[in-house]
Amino acid sequence: MRQKFVVNGLQVGRVDLMGDSRMGDLDVPKSEVRRVLGTPNVQDDPDKVGKSWGFSINGRRCGIWYYKGSTIASTFGPSDLIHRLFER
Repeated sequence: MRQKFVVNGLQVGRVDLMGDSRMGDLDVPKSEVRRVLGTPNVQDDPDKVGKSWGFSINGRRCGIWYYKGSTIASTFGPSDLIHRLFER
């Protein structure tokens, strides 16, 4: 598993923590998040959350998670940087 890598010019690292609270949304399928960030790496509330990723972008802690039944991800961290990860 890659621990540090570059995506769209951003330094990305995997971390075991997400954020403290939801800060935004990301309309990207789980398969695309998995392609960019790898397998989900954070355990979250199994009654509410299906998949969760903890990572950093340029040293800033970030997180993406999908509530069960949702196709829109919730995010923690700087939205502009998170969205840049998924630009094509």
